[in-house]
Amino acid sequence: EVLLQLTDHYRSSQDQSRQIWSVLFYPLCLIGLMGIVLAIVLFGVIPELNRIYLEFEVELSQSTLSLIWFSKIGWQYVVGAMVGALLIAILIRVLGGSASWMQVVATIPGFGKIMQWQGFAEFSELLRLLLMQEVPLGESLRLTAIAVRNANVAAVTHELANQVENGRSLADAMVSSDQVPPHMIPVIRLGEQNDKLPDSLRIVYELFEGQIDLRSRLLLSILPPVMFLLIGGFVVALLLGLFTPLLSLIQYLAF
Repeated sequence: EVLLQLTDHYRSSQDQSRQIWSVLFYPLCLIGLMGIVLAIVLFGVIPELNRIYLEFEVELSQSTLSLIWFSKIGWQYVVGAMVGALLIAILIRVLGGSASWMQVVATIPGFGKIMQWQGFAEFSELLRLLLMQEVPLGESLRLTAIAVRNANVAAVTHELANQVENGRSLADAMVSSDQVPPHMIPVIRLGEQNDKLPDSLRIVYELFEGQIDLRSRLLLSILPPVMFLLIGGFVVALLLGLFTPLLSLIQYLAF
């Protein structure tokens, strides 16, 4: 029975992961395509247009000058910033470990909360399954810390186990951690007071599942049009900056 429930849990967790990545897939594809187009424009189109403008001594606007500067020098600063950010991420991952890395991931707007909720949903369900088999709470927490896949939640669970084994209630131990979502603590406290902690953990699990589903659907409905508008505005600004002087040159030559 426990193995069947565990199988259901991991199947549901995999469905959640697929739902999360489906939310990210479209924006990541758009960003990748935009990067390719931008590279072609920067290194293929702008230098040729700049040569034409110099030959005909066309007066250039500030936006066009900025694009020319970016194609020559500015892109190096952007690449340097990206490499720096990547190095910082690698240092956090290597020196701070998986737990520190997942703390950083949890701060990403929109997506980070989903990852945190997914970790605590898994925590709640695994802990419930162990408590249903009458495994002591402290031992159940330590086993849950081993099994949960979110390294930050695993570290929090280890600390909760230490405090519970020192005589504190699970709810009180959660209050002392800034990583535990506050809205799950009253439900856990109520379950402990009524000796129905497994039932409370099930409620917490369903609560997080609902939040993950709602946030994923919200991002899935908002991200595509927002990304489309941002990229559309970027393309319009790019075209105006590049070709407005060219149109002026054509009009000048025509007359």
